Amino acid sequence: MYYPKPNLFLPRGGVSTKHKCLVLILCLVLPLLEEINCFAGQYYPLEEGRKWEYQTFQKDLRSIGTERFNWSRTALAPRILLNKKVVPLQYGNGALKFIIEDDIGIGLYAHQGIKDTGPNFFQPTDYFLKYPLKIGVMRQVKGITKFLKHPVSVDKTETIETLTDVVTVPAGTFENCIRIRSYGKTTASPEGPFRAIPHVEVEGVDWYAPNIGWIKGILTEQTNDLQLGWPGQQMIHQLTKFTNALNPTHHSTSIKAVD
Repeated sequence: MYYPKPNLFLPRGGVSTKHKCLVLILCLVLPLLEEINCFAGQYYPLEEGRKWEYQTFQKDLRSIGTERFNWSRTALAPRILLNKKVVPLQYGNGALKFIIEDDIGIGLYAHQGIKDTGPNFFQPTDYFLKYPLKIGVMRQVKGITKFLKHPVSVDKTETIETLTDVVTVPAGTFENCIRIRSYGKTTASPEGPFRAIPHVEVEGVDWYAPNIGWIKGILTEQTNDLQLGWPGQQMIHQLTKFTNALNPTHHSTSIKAVD
């Protein structure tokens, strides 16, 4: 009778439970690692020498007047603030914002105005991108209105809506963009016995492109109250130009040529 020789390269009895567990762990962990690396390295690159130029429109929702202005920011060499590695973003007027990237996400760690003698720290860090990068991930954030005549605190829900948006701005057309939407509403305390209860709604949408960063943002604040600035304001930011001074040949594959 013929007896086949045992396979010396496999454990006796086939694949062991230990090996099966190892394969399962790799299947579960590797996708998470890929998401984190992609998120940090591509959607908000912070290499020294990168420069982003934007055009901003601010308008009254009654269509009464529109303001337009241009601004820019440049990534400087990393530095240490309070034992944390940060990347300064220098704005055209000389102001600085210090960006931190850690295992939570990417956010604003500190800021320094042109008249400040040193950095002013956010407590806590104001994260604008948080892990993990998954469609449908939601988080609660606290905010304050920027355009109303009196600041109003608004609790908002932020949701990652898609990872594959296609967005066209003056700088070009970008594919595989993250779109994050935030929304919140609240009521403010009326002043005076005959004043109606003021309602406030805030909605923001931001897009981040691979290898480029933030390319577009829309912030809308609405209210039914005249003293707060009825009906509200809207601000639209769009990327007009992106350059990399330390690597001029760098060009993102997510950009399509626009005629």
